Order: sequence, then C-alpha cells, then structure tokens
Amino acid sequence: MNYLHGGNSLQERLIPVITISHRIALGGQNLKFQFSNVQRLDPVGGWHCVSATLKLASEHNSLGFEEDLLVEVGLRVVEEDDVTLELCQVRGEAQLKSRSVIAKVGSPFELFFRLSGNKDTRSRVEFYHPAAEADVQPVIVADRFTVTVVGHSSPAQKSEVKKEPVAVEIAADSWVNEFEDEGVKRFFNHLEKHGTVTDEEAQNLLGGPRKARRFATQFESYAARAPFEARIDVVGNIKRYVREQRADYKTTKDSD
Repeated sequence: MNYLHGGNSLQERLIPVITISHRIALGGQNLKFQFSNVQRLDPVGGWHCVSATLKLASEHNSLGFEEDLLVEVGLRVVEEDDVTLELCQVRGEAQLKSRSVIAKVGSPFELFFRLSGNKDTRSRVEFYHPAAEADVQPVIVADRFTVTVVGHSSPAQKSEVKKEPVAVEIAADSWVNEFEDEGVKRFFNHLEKHGTVTDEEAQNLLGGPRKARRFATQFESYAARAPFEARIDVVGNIKRYVREQRADYKTTKDSD
C-alpha cells in the first residue's frame, strides 16, 4: 500500500528498504586506537609528568593515512571524586587545547599536570578520549601521584586570623639575621624549619596583608640570599611559598 521508490514498479516490489546505522558518531572515525609506552616521568617545576603514544590498534582499514591523524585525548582522575586535575603543558607533537590534548597518532608526547584536593593523598590518572569521534581504549597509569592539599577557610575563620606579627624565637647565629627587616627574618626562619609558608602565615609573620604583598613582589631578591632554593606556588588561586628539597649548605656558624 506504501511505495517508497515512487510507484508500483518492479523495483519497488523487489528491492527492500535498507536502514543504515552508525556504530560511532556521524563524522567520526571508524579506526581503533590504543595508548602505548605509558609511563611516569620525573616532575618538573612542581608539575607531574606522564608520557604516552597513541597508536592504531590494528592496521586494518587504516588506508595508510595514520601519519596525518590527529585525535583528542584527555587525562582524568580515577578513584577520587574530590581531586581536581589541571593540565599545565604538553611537549612533543601534540597541542594543549583547553582541558584536552590534540595528539598526533604514532608520535610520543609528554603531558604536565597537577592535582589538588582537600586531603593529603595520592591518586591515579587515566588517559581517555573525551569525545565520541573515535574508538580509543582508555588506559590507567600504574603509578600514583601526590595531591597538593588546598585549604578553604570560611569567612568566620578568616576573620579570626591574627594580623599582628607572631613572636618567633630566632637563634643568634642564624643566617636569617642578615636581613634587616624583622618580618623577613621571621618569614625565612619559618620557611627553613617547616618547608612551606601559606599566604595567611606570611601575613602574620611579616606584619599584615600590605607588607605581605610588598614582600611578594621582592621575594626573588630575598630568596637569592637564602642558603636554599625557594619558590612561589599558586594552586587553585591559593598562594604559598615552598622551600626546595633541603641540600647540605653552610650556615653562619659552620663558616665560622
């Protein structure tokens, strides 16, 4: 009773209606990919680093164009819901695009990232394909990565923070006595002993927010006089001062 080809013809009666369904999204690729050579590398500048290579899972139906293929890949945290992953930089034949990476198939790349959360833990990460344009097998990196703890103080807690300089006992033969400013002495004495100084601690040690802001602009010149390396880290809009891994150095007492 219904004619899809235009009428009661021989073709209409003999040829059935053919329905085509797509196994992947329209406009996507029907190739299968997998990650290889996935490994953890040494961190750089406080960033974690992993390397990988995206390859064709099979040469079947590749048509010889795999050298020019670009596929979007991502990195996400597994097993931890309250850990945030931030992509920082990429090295190799790949490009960083917002929250993902455009990787060239067959070419290795290195991805730098950092993890932040509200508790001291170590998490695993997973390479995956964030879009539905290709068939990419995800893979979890075997090693775990340290999560940087980021505290969030409530307004009530912030109002209770002491703004007056804290009393700190400094040894008479300490190298920090080279500084003339008492707040700078307290700051580097705390940094040397504890390894980190938060922004709020810096305000207490230096004598207030205004002095802390002025100190931050001159931090590099002060840090150049310290017997250890130090830097400023900003994670999740939270600033902190960090002492690099302690090395053997001579104090004023040792040099005497």
